[in-house]
Amino acid sequence: TTLGERPLPAAVFETLDGATVLRLQNSVANGTLEAMSSRLLAPADNFRWEVRFNTLTQAPGVAWDEPIGLYLADAVDASRWTAVALRSNPDGQGRVFRSDARPFDGFGETAFDFANDTWYRLRLEGGPGQRVRAVLLDDQGQELAARQFSFTTATFANGLRLGLYQASTTGGSLARTDVAIDWVKLDSTPTVPQPLELGALAEGQRN
Repeated sequence: TTLGERPLPAAVFETLDGATVLRLQNSVANGTLEAMSSRLLAPADNFRWEVRFNTLTQAPGVAWDEPIGLYLADAVDASRWTAVALRSNPDGQGRVFRSDARPFDGFGETAFDFANDTWYRLRLEGGPGQRVRAVLLDDQGQELAARQFSFTTATFANGLRLGLYQASTTGGSLARTDVAIDWVKLDSTPTVPQPLELGALAEGQRN
């Protein structure tokens, strides 16, 4: 399986619970990944790639399938990737925490009855000396579900691309995906600290 992507066609700013959010509301064809572009990381970087989101309403005729997911992929070879997402059936039931790592550990999912209109966080994290993990957390940072993979970021010698997505995995029909994103953030540090190059600093003025 190769990770293909295209820009999200529908993303608008709205207000939810007093915060400005990015609402991603799309009709996604079966087998299609609607992804937002990502940045490149060196394989020696420790990283934490995380999104805070609200599930809104996942229900028949409203929204279903994979409303939100995170991925990391080889910077050169799109057949090498890892992803984590939440998913519900078209009837709004069968809610799961799911993950995949190709061609490494393969697909897996755990039943998790996530609530509508609730804030959660999804996270991918790892490093060259730390096996990559996929994690679902509540809004206070408590882990609700997790999977640890068998590999580290050193597996991706070409570097890593990071992104977020919505996807349709329901055969034979469009999926309606809907989610509100408060923030997406990347924390990364090189394993070996790099020296500060003073000559590269921009000139400035302190008042």
